[in-house]
Amino acid sequence: MRRAAAGALAALVAATVVGVVLGSDGQGAPVARDAPVARALEAVVVRALALEQNLGAPAPPGVADPAWALRGVASVGPAGSPHLARPGRPWVRPDGTVAFLGAAQAASILAAQTRELRALSAGGLRSELLGELRSIVSGERHSTATLSSPGGARPVRWFSVTVDGARATVDGYVDTWDERTTVRRSRAGAGTWVASSHVEVAEVEALATLERSGGVWRVDSLAQKPYQQAT
Repeated sequence: MRRAAAGALAALVAATVVGVVLGSDGQGAPVARDAPVARALEAVVVRALALEQNLGAPAPPGVADPAWALRGVASVGPAGSPHLARPGRPWVRPDGTVAFLGAAQAASILAAQTRELRALSAGGLRSELLGELRSIVSGERHSTATLSSPGGARPVRWFSVTVDGARATVDGYVDTWDERTTVRRSRAGAGTWVASSHVEVAEVEALATLERSGGVWRVDSLAQKPYQQAT
């Protein structure tokens, strides 16, 4: 599922953080929190995180905005049992059959999110997420193991933004979430399926590096680790 991309990124957190610190040589200039460039860089990182949560997910019913995945779907309700403000696409029909994606639906998701990934990401991160996207969408045509539902991301606190020419780093505390959907055979009748879902929320410290090309900032590495409050 699309969490595999996050898992792979999380496994590289230590290497990524060391690379950022050593690669910058300490030359990146801190940017004031209220500076337009800081806000613009932070917004790019949040959109990239939201898209990662929505990777391969069909738009929720009734959502016509083609760029919905960049903004995500809000998580609402109590912290112990959150749910999505808009439920995702139902993967099981009322008659108990699985509603896999058709060719046109799959092609539409793949085309839209490929454009978004190319606009937001670069380098190895882009290659990894594009590969994950293709795998998820392909699976959603025939496998109950890869059925994605929406999610989102919300910034909580930014720690630092630095810029060094065409390179930048952004470090902040962000909440991310996505709905995990499980489809299994029903005991009530042979050949029928039932779906269950729950929303998982993660509090992470996101450390992103960005590069500017053609006047556009894109994320080329994104490390996520559990956020730990300073004591």
